[in-house]
Amino acid sequence: MSRLCATDARAAYQANPVILVPMGSHEDQGPHFPMGDYLFAERIAELAAVAATQAGTPTFVAPVIPYGGEDFFRSAKGGIVIEQSTLELILMDVMNSLIANGLTRIVLVNGHSGNVNPIAVTIRKIHQQHGVVVPSIYLWECAYRLLPQRVGAQEAARRAGHGADPLGSVGLHLHPELVRSEYRPQQMPTRLDPVFGKSFTNLGKIAFGSVEFGVPYDYADTYNAGVATGDPHLCDAETGAWLTGELVDGLVGMCSAMGAAAQG
Repeated sequence: MSRLCATDARAAYQANPVILVPMGSHEDQGPHFPMGDYLFAERIAELAAVAATQAGTPTFVAPVIPYGGEDFFRSAKGGIVIEQSTLELILMDVMNSLIANGLTRIVLVNGHSGNVNPIAVTIRKIHQQHGVVVPSIYLWECAYRLLPQRVGAQEAARRAGHGADPLGSVGLHLHPELVRSEYRPQQMPTRLDPVFGKSFTNLGKIAFGSVEFGVPYDYADTYNAGVATGDPHLCDAETGAWLTGELVDGLVGMCSAMGAAAQG
């Protein structure tokens, strides 16, 4: 959308094409990984838009929303977070702007956990106010579920975690020039929850037996090297290419369904 001149935009938008809205965050994904992880949501949206358009469903990509709703990362040096309530307002304004101009086929392409709740709140409000259904995809949740299909359950357990897979492999595929592999940590940092004395199992998570509990700790209190339970040395571009392909295929399917749906 950003690259269309206004004349071409007016013509293209008459047919109510599908609009993908990528969003992510600017946070610490490990000492070796670019902080702007929104770049990967944006690129996946671009790949999906090209493929969907070639398959017969005109699809465009809105300007990316680069700042994530706050969850764990306010203390990350150089990170930028916004309140979840602020993100809700931004999302409402973006979608209301599109809908007001007759663009009702909207899909949110999300790459950050702190965006999940604001998305859920705003797409319900959009449906209540306009009768428009806005699907959303949380890319990395989907990729976590896909990873065992590619590498097996045991290997996926070794690879998966913040600062490692699946985003680590996707990053090596989509933007290898931004990944500084020489900075990958050799040993995962381990800290104990100061109240219960339990090791953190992930960001904001501790476990009793096989049952995990959420705890309100910041990134600096848990994995302040940006890496959680996965081993970033196991990430590889080939796995990233496969995961990206699966995510893009799913988005193309949704674009096709959205293009056929009567909305607005």
